[in-house]
This record gives sequence, structure tokens and C-alpha cells, in this order.
Amino acid sequence: MTMIDENTKTYDDMLRRFETDELISCYYTGELEIFLRRIGKHGEAEAIAALNTHNAFVLVELYKILGLDPNMTEDEIKRSF
Repeated sequence: MTMIDENTKTYDDMLRRFETDELISCYYTGELEIFLRRIGKHGEAEAIAALNTHNAFVLVELYKILGLDPNMTEDEIKRSF
């Protein structure tokens, strides 16, 4: 299941479909930043745009920006939204 598609209208919608691989993919394609801007999460979008793409800790940084606990599993994240 895709985290962000034409049916993803809110932040909670995105997180209900959360997949770590999708998060990284959406980050690298710019889709995550575009989606966050579209739903009005401009601060998060700016922080994501400012990330260094060559950072080995990019996943940890994405979790931090999105307000997610890096110790949570994908299923725990999905269930919490």
C-alpha cells in the first residue's frame, strides 16, 4: 500500500499507511515534502527540504520531524493514528 496517493488527504491518513520503506522513498522523490506543504504542514516540509540527503541518519531525522517515536514499529505507528 502506498503511503501517499490520491486518497491521502491528511497527516493521519498518511500515518495509517505508514511503511518505513515508503517514507524513505517519498522523502527522496520529494513527494513527502510536497504532500506536507499541500496539507499545511509547512514547518515540517521546510525541515525535510533542509535535510542533507547524504546523512546516514536520515530516517531518524524524518521520524523526529514528523513527531514519531523511532522506537515504535510500523504497526504501532499505524495503530496510533
